[in-house]
Amino acid sequence: MTEQEWLECRDWRDMFTYLAGKVSERKLRLFAVACWCRVWSHLPAEGKKAVELAERYADGNASILDLQAMRETFLAGTGEQHVEIIRGQRYHPVFGGTAADADALWAAKSAMRESADAVTWPALQMTSQSVTSTTVSSMLSAEMAVRRRLLHDVVGPLIFRSVICEPAWLTSDVVELAEGIYQEKAFDRLPILHAALEVAGCDSKEILSHCLGEGPHVRGCWVVDLILGKE
Repeated sequence: MTEQEWLECRDWRDMFTYLAGKVSERKLRLFAVACWCRVWSHLPAEGKKAVELAERYADGNASILDLQAMRETFLAGTGEQHVEIIRGQRYHPVFGGTAADADALWAAKSAMRESADAVTWPALQMTSQSVTSTTVSSMLSAEMAVRRRLLHDVVGPLIFRSVICEPAWLTSDVVELAEGIYQEKAFDRLPILHAALEVAGCDSKEILSHCLGEGPHVRGCWVVDLILGKE
């Protein structure tokens, strides 16, 4: 797949097939987190805890033992630990198949598919005749388009080529802004980061244009990661 084909791709399955082995587990897990956050209000308490744990794990703030313990909680399937939200199916938003260490690519695929389904499921429960299969299909298509934009935000062009971030551009203001954006999930500050980069002499059209892009932007955003040296 070429870079242009990647940008124009509309089938998430093809995108993930190409991604295998090309991005870090951290990136994939943060993408999965971003997908589940899109349907946060649909998630029960245990599901939210699992997503929050996945985010901490991606940033090195939780251990593999924590992840395994949460996975076992889901597999136990009793009481509030048995989470059923989408068509009566169990979902495991941060865990991969039966692997104890939770495969991040599987988790990201699952999150992209099932969280998009969670958006349309309430509509399918409505008795209104106005909710047709065409309406549900349109809703799902729109949500999957958002998922693809999230994937572009996290992966960027870096799976195809390097984008240079000159050391001279990493002024204290730029790094401080990027760190604050990341820690506080304050992606509305990206235009301010854009201005700080310009002041620092940044002339990378890709970096600057991404700061002003419509997003959505999430933890794992390739520009913020590039500035902070995260992979």
